[in-house]
Amino acid sequence: MWLGTLDGLNRFDGYRFTIYKHDPEDPGSLSDSGVRALCEDREGTLWVGTNNGGLCRFDRESERFVRYRHDPSRAAGISGNRVISLLVARRRSPAPPSFVSNRQSQVLRKHV
Repeated sequence: MWLGTLDGLNRFDGYRFTIYKHDPEDPGSLSDSGVRALCEDREGTLWVGTNNGGLCRFDRESERFVRYRHDPSRAAGISGNRVISLLVARRRSPAPPSFVSNRQSQVLRKHV
């Protein structure tokens, strides 16, 4: 079971909690400890929307995070680093969540 809090991402395996937090010295850590949204796609990939760190994809094998942050030089991608909701579309592809929204209720671009 996954639980997002404003102080990290928590995984409960039925016996104990594992807590993932932002570590400024570790680029594979959660990009921000404030977790606002969680979504698992059809392939079982966990996506994490953060308070100010953009979108993260959890790699279950390495237990590391891949970060997707706002980049104004890219036409495709997220339009801000505050992600408050995620939605997976019906299509069957290993793409990131199709719709990501930020604090201003904007729909962010479809492909990260």
